[in-house]
Amino acid sequence: TIANADAFTYHIYIAAGNYFNARKEEFELVMNAAATGTKEVWITEYGNQNDNTNSGYLNSLDSLANYLENNNKFSIVLNHLIVGNEKNKLTPDGITFTDEGNWFLQRAAKR
Repeated sequence: TIANADAFTYHIYIAAGNYFNARKEEFELVMNAAATGTKEVWITEYGNQNDNTNSGYLNSLDSLANYLENNNKFSIVLNHLIVGNEKNKLTPDGITFTDEGNWFLQRAAKR
């Protein structure tokens, strides 16, 4: 039962062809329907599934990250695959970071 659960966990991705605002509205409907009450909410994965070469990719990801990281509803917020293939944060050589990987490093340095 829900009473025995430690927390609610979610994965939040901006779907291909979509933007942050649409995903936020959709997620808040899910959260309201779930009626999490006093249970912790953990975001165990988040990211942007759009083509990372699109001009608004990092802006949308930044909006999502700010929403999740600065929302007191969420106890844990983890980005998915800080190290991984070129679709994620490392270049194919596995040594250097992609633009998105560098972006996350810069976010972490500001904390």
